Amino acid sequence: MVAKLVTVNKQPISLQAGVRYYAASSDNGPEGFGARAAVTFLFLK
Repeated sequence: MVAKLVTVNKQPISLQAGVRYYAASSDNGPEGFGARAAVTFLFLK
């Protein structure tokens, strides 16, 4: 996973992304590659 804190118009935003590979899983479980992304707006006091 990688993460980066950026500022857009004085608004801090955390960006995150990652990949995973399911090497082994059950019959009904996930297979192959998976991806995840997230954006979090930070409101400072």
